[in-house]
Amino acid sequence: MAIGATSTSIRRERSRLHLRPTHVRIILLGALIAALAGCAGSGDRPTFAAMTESPADYDGEQVTVEAGYYGGFEVSVLTSGFAESFPPQPIEPLVWVGAGPSGECLQDAEGRVRWAERVEASGIFRYDRDGGFGHLGAYEMALEADSIVCA
Repeated sequence: MAIGATSTSIRRERSRLHLRPTHVRIILLGALIAALAGCAGSGDRPTFAAMTESPADYDGEQVTVEAGYYGGFEVSVLTSGFAESFPPQPIEPLVWVGAGPSGECLQDAEGRVRWAERVEASGIFRYDRDGGFGHLGAYEMALEADSIVCA
C-alpha cells in the first residue's frame, strides 16, 4: 500500500484481501465436494435395473445387487421380479448365476422350481451380447457369484 493512502483506499484494499480467502475457501470446498462425489460414485452399489440396462458398463466388475432369484431344471437366474402365476415365472432381464441361496427365503413349488422374492448377490458381473452364459449359452449376462444370500 502506498504511503499517504486515503482511508477509502485502505478499506478497499482490506475488502479485497478478505474476499480472496473467501474465494479460495469456496473453490476448495467445491473441489472437495466434487472429489467426494466421484469417490462415492465408485463405491455405490448398482441397482439390478442399472446393471442390466447398461451391462457393458459393469462387465468384469465386482458388484453386489439385490434381485429376485429363480431356479429350476437347467435354470438359475437373478430377476427383476416375477409374473403373477404359480409357480411364478421370472421377468426379464435375467442374469445367469451358477448357484442359488440357501435359507428360509426360498419358496418351493412341488419340487419343480424354487424362488426367492429378494436376495443379495455378490460377484463378478459378465456380459456378452452374443450370449454364451448358462444352459445352452442362452443368457447374455451372468454373475460369477461369490455369495447369494436371503436379503
